[in-house]
Amino acid sequence: MRSIQALTWLSLSTLAGCSSLFGSAEHANLTVVWNTQNVDGTQLPCNTNYPMIMVHVMNYSKSTNGNESEFTRLFECSAGQGTWSLPLSGDIEEPGGLYGDDVTGAYDVWISQRDSSGEVARQESQTNHHVDLSTGDKTVTNTFYEDGGYYGVEWEFRGTEVTEDLTCAASGVDTVKVIATNAETKQVTEKSFPCDNRGESHAKYDTNEVIWLSEGSALLGPFKAGMYTYVLKGYTNGVEVATTDEDPGAETMLGLTAPPYYSGYELRVTTR
Repeated sequence: MRSIQALTWLSLSTLAGCSSLFGSAEHANLTVVWNTQNVDGTQLPCNTNYPMIMVHVMNYSKSTNGNESEFTRLFECSAGQGTWSLPLSGDIEEPGGLYGDDVTGAYDVWISQRDSSGEVARQESQTNHHVDLSTGDKTVTNTFYEDGGYYGVEWEFRGTEVTEDLTCAASGVDTVKVIATNAETKQVTEKSFPCDNRGESHAKYDTNEVIWLSEGSALLGPFKAGMYTYVLKGYTNGVEVATTDEDPGAETMLGLTAPPYYSGYELRVTTR
């Protein structure tokens, strides 16, 4: 895994503009838009204890076929958006020794709430964005939830007689349904995913950055913070053939998670 260096520009004199510090290479603009609300959709002002938004970008290097360095920039949360001019080609060399090699214009992007110093983080965006600025300017959006968050699940399969782990293909499962139940309100949320679905990570462009050991994964939410139970079911052409062994009464606390926490579940395949 490639080591990541980070450099934060904290000079407030640079926050309002969109000029780049990357030199004279060709550039394109990344605009990030954010808002704060409750899970029910009620719009809220910025958190007064965290009045800054930090935008994180990680450049993809063509020569190394992976992500190189994380660059960050601060914006006033009350502005609701910020624009950043980023290079499309060449190498990046910045004060402090930060270096980006053979830039392509492809970036992983996420944001976080910060205190006035920019040093203390509260929430990080639960979903991240992957942009290719080589095709033009891009705009991404993010919502911070003050009373909830997201939850990640991973799944794998095991047969009733076969003791080794099964792949999606070997198990015959094409769809996995995740059933989340709020322990207090009993509200049930169901969502289905392809068996080989992959949840969010901060490193789409770096194939070496995230190694999924499970057959599939998914990001769920936003959910209101509280206690939840999770049951997973596997289907073949609409017919249920697998379910989790875990006690469905087991409860998981969901709070303001940043980044999303992924829990692993094993499904027992009744046809194998």
